[in-house]
Amino acid sequence: MTSSTTRRNYSSFWDAVGREHEVCALRLKVSGRSWPTIRYRGSVGAVPFLLASSITTVAKKPQSAILSVVAIVSLGSTLDATRCTCSQEINQTMVTDHDIELAQHRITGHVRRTPTMSTAAGELGVGHDLTLKLECLQHTGSFKPRGAFNLALASEIPRSGLIAASGGNHGVAVAYVARQLGHHAEIFVPAISPKIKVDRIAALGAELHIGGTVYAEAQAACDIRQSETGALTLHTYDAVETVAGQATCGRELQAQHPEIDTVVVAVGGGGLAAGFAAAYR
Repeated sequence: MTSSTTRRNYSSFWDAVGREHEVCALRLKVSGRSWPTIRYRGSVGAVPFLLASSITTVAKKPQSAILSVVAIVSLGSTLDATRCTCSQEINQTMVTDHDIELAQHRITGHVRRTPTMSTAAGELGVGHDLTLKLECLQHTGSFKPRGAFNLALASEIPRSGLIAASGGNHGVAVAYVARQLGHHAEIFVPAISPKIKVDRIAALGAELHIGGTVYAEAQAACDIRQSETGALTLHTYDAVETVAGQATCGRELQAQHPEIDTVVVAVGGGGLAAGFAAAYR
């Protein structure tokens, strides 16, 4: 790890633009270099986290980069934010091969090396051969324990234990990590979190808090509580150790199927996408 990660706050800009739109197109520049237009489905508010986490695909070495949102447009709706711009300096920390190797060593024995499944062209409604990495068979049902274990095992955990904010899966993972390592955990979730995931967090023994109605409010409540207790924050994406832990999934896939030439990754906060970018760069 070459430097500390700086948290980024774009909330005022994205709140002004609007959050929930079905299909959006994004144009941006990083340190003066233009990216192709990105089309995606989902929340406008998730975009800066994806870009900030994945900026290593543009900035090839640790550096301060200027991220400028040139335009963001919701397709098929009335939103037109092409006149809006936002520039933010990002102190970007590269996730190195060494970080990933350390993560692989730390989490061995704590996570599963999940299998893959291959399908032929035409199956699953896709016209290409596919290889699926079955992280649904990971502990807690997602890739999240990889990053959570790595960050916890790389850190000195105080008596107050672990603390995290989550929409669901990360909270379940942190609760699981805390139970396995013998630590107390406090998890903040928004009121919109699925009941099944909230129930799993509680069942794993974590102290559960409902922190607001959306994820950003849960994170804010979590940050206030952390300042009071001194607990170790296990952030769902904004930490080098978290991203390096998620990168181990990519390294496993490389070893299992070195012939793969294209990888498609689901994106929420950007931790898994950033991990795969680091693993495959």
